[in-house]
Amino acid sequence: MKPKINLQVAGMIMAILMMQILFSCVGETPKNHGETGPPNSNLQDDDLSDDDGANAPDDDFSDDDTGSNIPPEPFDPSQYGPYPVANRTLIYVDEDRWDVTLRDWRALLVEVWYPAEDKSKALPRDIIRKFLNGWDEPILSIFRLLGVTPEEIDNFDRATRSARNPRIRIDHAPYPMVLFSHGNAGLRFQDYTMCEYLASQGYVVIAPDHTGNAVFVTFPDKLVIYNFLMMPYAFIDRQKDIMFLIDKFEELNQNDPEGFFTGMLDTTKIGVIGHSYGAATAQEVVKWDKRISAAVGFAGPQVPILPQGFDTPIMTMIGLEDHTMHDYEFLIRLNYEMRPPPKLMLEFINGGHYTFTDACILVPTLFGEGDGCGSNTRFDNGEEFDYISHDLAFEIIDTYVTAFLGAYVKNQDSMVDYLKVDMHPEEVIYDRDLGD
Repeated sequence: MKPKINLQVAGMIMAILMMQILFSCVGETPKNHGETGPPNSNLQDDDLSDDDGANAPDDDFSDDDTGSNIPPEPFDPSQYGPYPVANRTLIYVDEDRWDVTLRDWRALLVEVWYPAEDKSKALPRDIIRKFLNGWDEPILSIFRLLGVTPEEIDNFDRATRSARNPRIRIDHAPYPMVLFSHGNAGLRFQDYTMCEYLASQGYVVIAPDHTGNAVFVTFPDKLVIYNFLMMPYAFIDRQKDIMFLIDKFEELNQNDPEGFFTGMLDTTKIGVIGHSYGAATAQEVVKWDKRISAAVGFAGPQVPILPQGFDTPIMTMIGLEDHTMHDYEFLIRLNYEMRPPPKLMLEFINGGHYTFTDACILVPTLFGEGDGCGSNTRFDNGEEFDYISHDLAFEIIDTYVTAFLGAYVKNQDSMVDYLKVDMHPEEVIYDRDLGD
């Protein structure tokens, strides 16, 4: 059975375009460079006497969370980390790039997951529909018209493991950065469970919607839908988005006007992860931006040309039953063979294209049914099989990605020991050359 996703997504895009016209949401792309919510609403001091300095005023935004029970690193990569996790939605504008889709400077809607202070544990958990940034009812109405079941619609009320907008934790800062690039017609939160996992392990995870190449971008006053005509140009724009955001967060680390990220980021330790087209983005941008220490690519190739002296560690993951990338599997394998060590490759025996996303716990009717979610028939013998479950897949993915980033971004030697172990041979064919 071939997956129906392409026809369904095309129908969804057309429906959203009609909705955009009907709602007449043609306002200008927002120019603000910060949060989509009230400015500084999450930066109010807690009026407790735990500020850094004995003479520090109680409103200096410098509570140190001393007395917490965070153990010293390295943490066990196979376990959810000890940090409470939070997220916030931001908008940044690259005024050095004109966007033909927006007819304005290129704007990016960005989700950031980060370690939060202990007090955030008492806050409500964020829910999926909040990622739709106020557009949830119109978008979910379109999903219903496209045949999404009530049970899948209810998934958008699923609680995440994050609290929205509490302050970043300062007692263990600075934190390494990880940038995540979604797939073609994907979304910034398509791998939110992994992003939370990494934040719990002590990373600040930065995930943009690649404007024009995301299925939709929910700016506060404008809905921007996927433009398939711009897909070739997205190859460059996506890489520039990643480099722009590294620049932006380096700038914020030096001097955030809100004081939120100032001094909180270790800008010498940066990783990048991507899925599908995002995997191509992640594996290409590391060729040119030497600030990035390591890359992870899920179900996507890179251009088989390496610059002279290229030595950035790359971890590749593929599904052997991937109906989207099956014809390009040879290229992914060629990429792996060409690279110098350290390099790692995980082949999921019962994996499909959307195995490496949260699609199967959100809207498999539109994304992933028959290509990572549910069942299909095998390429080699036509036998029916069930795809690996989301939870088991991410038990494996999260462990290996966390160990990989720990080894090559945080420079934790003990994480290399995890990478030497074939932890799930019944589910994954694991190849690695760590160069040792």
